[in-house]
Amino acid sequence: MLKRKISQTIIDYLNSKSNKILIIDGARQIGKSFIIRYVATEVLNSTFTNFIELNFVEDSLKDKLFANINNIDDFYFQLSMIAGDKMGTKDNTLVFIDEIQEYPQFLTLLKFLKQDNRFTYICSGSLLGVTLSKTPSIPIGSIQIVHMYPLDFEEFLIANNFGSSPPNLHNYE
Repeated sequence: MLKRKISQTIIDYLNSKSNKILIIDGARQIGKSFIIRYVATEVLNSTFTNFIELNFVEDSLKDKLFANINNIDDFYFQLSMIAGDKMGTKDNTLVFIDEIQEYPQFLTLLKFLKQDNRFTYICSGSLLGVTLSKTPSIPIGSIQIVHMYPLDFEEFLIANNFGSSPPNLHNYE
């Protein structure tokens, strides 16, 4: 397992019961989805026994179930069709919205999902700066955006067994 510094940020957020929704922003193909999925299903799997993943790029290419969602009732209806019995409570259900930039209206909808407080949410996306600049209503008080970078030199050294993990990189294996 490749150790990434952002893992601890995700763990801290999920353990904090934050009043914001975490959005991981970064370039394409740097491991955003993988590290979120890994932390949720391997590291914190006893906390979040219900893990629901929505990939908006896949949805936009196939069924378009979320393309015209503009309120939380419609969102929960579509989510229940996909997740069914995985929809538990805020304390045991993590909803991961991947590639959120595909449906920009969801950036505004996050405010209402957070106010409803039914589940824990985490999102990821690429080119979010462009999408945010075109979004008329950005819920700044409801989201926390963290930028993920490609593998840095320290992470590279650890991946190649040069030295040990520094305190901020946990050994999950």
